[in-house]
Amino acid sequence: LNVTPDSFSDAGCYARPEEALGHARMLIDSGATIVDIGAESTRPGAEQVGLSVEWARLEPVLHGLKDLQSEQSFRVSLDSRNPDTVRRALDVGIDLINDVTGFSDPAMLEIAQGTDVPLVFMHSLSIPVVKGEFIPRDSDPVQFLKDWGQDKLESFDRSGISHRRLIFDPGIGFGKTSQQNWQILGRVDELYELETPLLIGHSRKSFFELVTDKPSEERDAETLEL
Repeated sequence: LNVTPDSFSDAGCYARPEEALGHARMLIDSGATIVDIGAESTRPGAEQVGLSVEWARLEPVLHGLKDLQSEQSFRVSLDSRNPDTVRRALDVGIDLINDVTGFSDPAMLEIAQGTDVPLVFMHSLSIPVVKGEFIPRDSDPVQFLKDWGQDKLESFDRSGISHRRLIFDPGIGFGKTSQQNWQILGRVDELYELETPLLIGHSRKSFFELVTDKPSEERDAETLEL
């Protein structure tokens, strides 16, 4: 649920709270059990969003989602890398924290230590995405992610964060070539060697350009095929 004016596949569609909440209700009615909400685009070239802007976009929608939870069963996940935003959202009430920087900020790690909600840690090389920045082409991208993921798991363990709370997102489209993205998806079972649940965020992304010339908003069929 992108409450942003500049996300790559649905820019501005749900920027108003009533539009965002209407879309959330549609997702839940269609079977979604988790609604992941973000207010900062991470597409290539996106501008960083200040705390006040991010929170102004999020706050009314988070309160609306809490009201909706009194009627229907689903969980709310917050997609944010900003500690102050996450603290405020925890006060409203969220069920998961989804950090596209993999909890690399010590302040985010401290927040994680003080909660018991599940944590999604994603691999990325830069946020927002920097075009031309990739996992080294001469390396095995799956092994690269396994090594990175193992390092992160050890870091969480040293911080006293239980393995059972962790969900690994390999970061499809974040610092990978199109070919590397396809290779990771084709060998995704190998990532289960980390013994943690996986979250794969591949929807509509640019690596599909290797198999279709459709614009991003028309790639749902290709997304579902995977």
